[in-house]
Amino acid sequence: MTVVIVLSISVLLQLAAVVASLRLMRAFGGRVVWLTLASAILLMSIRRMISLGKAISEYPTPTNSLDAELVALVISALILVAITSMRPLIEAIRQSRKKLDEQTQRNRIILKSSPDGFLITDLDGYMQEVNLSFAKICGYEQDELLLRRLDQFLDLKTAGKDNWLKQLPVRNVVRFESVLINKNKQQVDVAVTAKYVEVEEHKFIYIFIRDISESKKAQEELSEQKERAQVTLESIGDGVITTDIFGYIQYLNPVAEDLVGIVEKEVVGELLINHVR
Repeated sequence: MTVVIVLSISVLLQLAAVVASLRLMRAFGGRVVWLTLASAILLMSIRRMISLGKAISEYPTPTNSLDAELVALVISALILVAITSMRPLIEAIRQSRKKLDEQTQRNRIILKSSPDGFLITDLDGYMQEVNLSFAKICGYEQDELLLRRLDQFLDLKTAGKDNWLKQLPVRNVVRFESVLINKNKQQVDVAVTAKYVEVEEHKFIYIFIRDISESKKAQEELSEQKERAQVTLESIGDGVITTDIFGYIQYLNPVAEDLVGIVEKEVVGELLINHVR
């Protein structure tokens, strides 16, 4: 009688495992895998049904080994537990992938709409992905840039230093200003931020590039204007003294130095009232 009970429980557990496998297939997909698993368990349950039929027909003295059937019962229970415990694990993986996909999609939207150039290269500098802004800076279509080497456009050595791309796995992040050569062989002043990234076994370089040509030009023009103003102030016949809003001396031209009898470098930062009565 014990053998019959053990066999009956084994059959029920294996059929429950088949149903659980089919439910997982319906919930998460992967038809081939789950159908294969369900079919294998179903074959095991049929084998147990045959043993159960034999044990019933030989009742009350079945020839089935009780020890063997107990082992089969334990295996059936473990199979059912394993399959049912897969559901929360698979659900967690699916949710994690969903969040990752959503984050990736958001990042792609941000990068596509970003006014700054963005590109991804491998460790050898071959471009794997570029956004529209970077393509415009280079003067190419996005597809034309894929799998091309970054050093065709951007100097990988700055101020005589070693190849910064090769140093990134150690330095992690580098920031500097450089010159990019576009399709028309024109130089474009750019600010570069490069970051080393590892995603599982994959290794990438994320590079952000900002066109600073206009700001560079504006700085140069401002510097030229300041220089011209300095020359003008030093060459006019009138004395000129400038202070901040609190009366601290910022500048004296040579004529003012002669008139007041003081030297600019000796009084800058001091109160004007202490020197002019």
